[in-house]
Amino acid sequence: MEDVEEEVPMTAQYILQQNENIILQSEYIGINHTDDDDEHLVAMGSINPEDIFMIAHQAAHIQSKIDKSQQPPPEEQGSNQMLNGAMSQAMSQAGSQTAKLNNQQ
Repeated sequence: MEDVEEEVPMTAQYILQQNENIILQSEYIGINHTDDDDEHLVAMGSINPEDIFMIAHQAAHIQSKIDKSQQPPPEEQGSNQMLNGAMSQAMSQAGSQTAKLNNQQ
């Protein structure tokens, strides 16, 4: 592990996970979904099969990574929201126009 620590840059996420590793020795703590899951997984290193809190924390980071990979990129989320808004507005206007035409008849 010491060799890995020399090769891995000590980013804020890596240091955060190292501190969490100490807490995980005695209790479970959840993850923050804005964390960099890859860096946290690297900082966890090899896990003893008896460290149930560490295993649960690692599984949460793996699930978070899977969830994030299945979401569209933020730029697509924004364009989808704009498209949905434009469609809603167009449908509303079409409904209003239809109601006016029906009232005129």
